Amino acid sequence: MNKMLSRLLNLPVWQLGALLCLCGGPIVGIAWWLWGVPVERQATGLMAQHRQYARQYQALLQRLMMAGSLTKKEAEIAQLRQALQPERTDAFSLRALTETSGGTLTHWQPAGPGGSLTLRLSWPQVPGVFRYLSSLPSGVELLSFTLKPEAQRLNFQLLLALTNEK
Repeated sequence: MNKMLSRLLNLPVWQLGALLCLCGGPIVGIAWWLWGVPVERQATGLMAQHRQYARQYQALLQRLMMAGSLTKKEAEIAQLRQALQPERTDAFSLRALTETSGGTLTHWQPAGPGGSLTLRLSWPQVPGVFRYLSSLPSGVELLSFTLKPEAQRLNFQLLLALTNEK
């Protein structure tokens, strides 16, 4: 083996170059066939995929531009959400009645779907009671009321009925 290596190293440079090309050329060709060709095929496939994605992106951009501005769409969504919300109906509340009128509740007698109540208030507070009752949905009816003076105040007695109307 030493003799062979010694002869190889003693060859002229041009013969060493020719030997290297004869032996190395097929090795480089085999390496290209095993590694380079699949990489080239993969690159071609990736380029085709890239072109397809670019076309899809351009089509999507055109559709978005034709659809209008984002703020307009957000406003439409907000309107649709609001339309889906059930209508807010204020129910009758003794606390809200006393707070709105400024009077004090002296008597409350529930009776079936409704009841009677008595408020102690002054004359300027009476319109507040009627304002509150008129702001309620149509499911509350004022059947009767009486106003009686008592020690510089008024006893305001109301008879209410709650119905199922909305």
